[in-house]
Amino acid sequence: MNILVTGGAGYLGNILCRKLLNKEHRVRCLDNLYFGKEPIVDLLNNRNFELIQEDIRNQGSVFEALKGIDKVIHLAALVGDPVCESEPNLAFEINWVATTSLVKACKFMGGGQLIFASTCSVYGSIPGKKLTEEFKPSPISIYGRTKLECENIIMGELSDSIIFRMGTLYGYSPRMRFDLLINYFIARAINKEILNVFGGDQARPFIHVDDAAEAFTLAVENENRGTFNLSERNYVIREVAEEIRKLVPGVGVNIVEELKDKRDYQVSVEKLEREFQFKAKKTLKDAIAEIKTTFNKVDYSMPIYNNHLVEVK
Repeated sequence: MNILVTGGAGYLGNILCRKLLNKEHRVRCLDNLYFGKEPIVDLLNNRNFELIQEDIRNQGSVFEALKGIDKVIHLAALVGDPVCESEPNLAFEINWVATTSLVKACKFMGGGQLIFASTCSVYGSIPGKKLTEEFKPSPISIYGRTKLECENIIMGELSDSIIFRMGTLYGYSPRMRFDLLINYFIARAINKEILNVFGGDQARPFIHVDDAAEAFTLAVENENRGTFNLSERNYVIREVAEEIRKLVPGVGVNIVEELKDKRDYQVSVEKLEREFQFKAKKTLKDAIAEIKTTFNKVDYSMPIYNNHLVEVK
């Protein structure tokens, strides 16, 4: 099968491209490489892998990338609340306008099924309930709002699409990110720094990046359609820090009453497990082992590891 992966050199995308190639699919990656080519450099000699180094906002490049494609996995976006809050116009332009153009191009070109990376951030702050896909989203961030608008345009134009509302990703990737909560805590723990937890009673779903890539790979190979929550488990934030403290001895936890991130929700993955026969396998313990193996000491403040610190134009 010929598959286009937008954002295929990113944190999730480079792992997904490898999984698709291992399944003997032909993969075309459309990515502007803002974070460098290194995560996919080992794929460039694979005869079933093709890189188009272009921006998702370039409509001509999108049309070119769609030629001969059977399915599209759309990951390219300005990802995360901090970067979208600091660059709201770019968030609108990249996340919503570019996605709208891609959807219309897919419809015009007949590019097959679209599989879209959305986020559980669309739910906003709804504590005390385990949310199913039928629950009405109410995003409280620019990132969540742009993703929900994308969901609406996709289902309005390409009703056979798959939308994954992902929990917060974590775990090692060749395009590493330390602006993600669990990865940030693990990095601080490796450096023997105190884990500062703001608030701490808010809940959120999480999933290892490798498991997320596996779910997208399964989506390529079946006939499901619709919207699915994609998560491994729901954590109360202070529980994340406490579990890391147990797994990395000598690390302290400091609870700060100030609440910086007001998102608070838990999700159900019953629909995903039932229709995809999928269950996440990797855990927080796996992520700690992976990251410790790769980093003896982590300079997690480097821009290359943080989406909101890399200049995007």
